[in-house]
Amino acid sequence: MSSILDPLVRYVVSCARAFEMDADDILNGRLEESHPGSFRHENYRYAAGVFLSLYVTPHSANPYYRNPNARRQYISLADHWVTAWERSRKSGHPVEYSEWPPFMVLRGLEQIPSELGAARLKRWKRFIASVVEASIPGPFFFTAPNHESWKMAVASLAGRVLHR
Repeated sequence: MSSILDPLVRYVVSCARAFEMDADDILNGRLEESHPGSFRHENYRYAAGVFLSLYVTPHSANPYYRNPNARRQYISLADHWVTAWERSRKSGHPVEYSEWPPFMVLRGLEQIPSELGAARLKRWKRFIASVVEASIPGPFFFTAPNHESWKMAVASLAGRVLHR
């Protein structure tokens, strides 16, 4: 029996496969450019959301469900943001992300916390707390309203996941 979700699941699987073709360049940042069209740009790491979604979603068209490679890809991508933030913070110039990286890190903290390990959980929670605490006092509507809505969604999810 066909489901309305079938085409969506197949599309998201195709996104994961597209990422895998260039995963080394994206994860290792071998290309020196950092403009939105280069593999070093953070947009390519948004595949983290794709892999986490596929990892936790059972469906007949989803070969990534509970697949260790999907979990590994998600963790590698999400941990990249946290590691870059930790390094930048030590240098005194913390990197500022859009709302998407914290949202995708939070989803992992929410959906697969027991699969992340204690050290990673601690690091990721520290990252989220810092990002949210820095963003809440700031004025709103510097950009389009959708960014502000996502900023509040991240803060709300962080409150729930971090029990704050």
